Amino acid sequence: DLSFRVPDVSSPVVRKLYARLVSGQGKTLTENYEPIWIYPVKYRQASDIPFAIAESEDMNAAMSWGGYNIVPLEQNPPVALASVIDEQIRHYLGEGGSVIFFPQVQDEFLSKNNLKLESSILGGHSNCFYARKGLGIFDRILYENPFIWQFQKIWPEQAVFGIKPENHEAILAGEYKNYLHKQCSTVAEFRCGRGRIILCTFNLFKAAEGEPVAVIILNDLLKYATGD
Repeated sequence: DLSFRVPDVSSPVVRKLYARLVSGQGKTLTENYEPIWIYPVKYRQASDIPFAIAESEDMNAAMSWGGYNIVPLEQNPPVALASVIDEQIRHYLGEGGSVIFFPQVQDEFLSKNNLKLESSILGGHSNCFYARKGLGIFDRILYENPFIWQFQKIWPEQAVFGIKPENHEAILAGEYKNYLHKQCSTVAEFRCGRGRIILCTFNLFKAAEGEPVAVIILNDLLKYATGD
């Protein structure tokens, strides 16, 4: 294992880790570098926005270490996290709540809205992940579209198909499957009665504890969900 201390920074930066293979005579035989994204410590701190988690062991386990302000849904917090849009969540939406929806399987909400959760296959030029800038969700992460390694630990394993071209603005982040001429969503926003649903297929809860990009996106999703 290789370990080293990175500098303290006040804003995100990219640094390069160089490696060289040198002969016994001091001649450089080959060299390369790996970009490293460094984020301020404050970016990795839990959001103070209160939220509920609706019946999800994976989310509860992931959140247990983070210091987040998790409250019961009955307290009507400004936002809730859910993996299924069940009757309890529908009631919460009906009261004007905001839900960040992390679908794991094809559920009733997706089917009723002609949306389909499908596998997202990585590799080569067949897939291009992108995220819209200026929304506040991804803006604290240094990336250019299509993005790659900055998000490697939270790659979306699934994406949502079926959003009509006229509703393109609902897609906040997505993927172009070039060889299939398909566009799909990895983050999308929907109105649902008086409430709103922000759908997300990024693997925020499978990332390692304290993974900066996962924490940043979750915090920014919470802020976005409680904004105008």
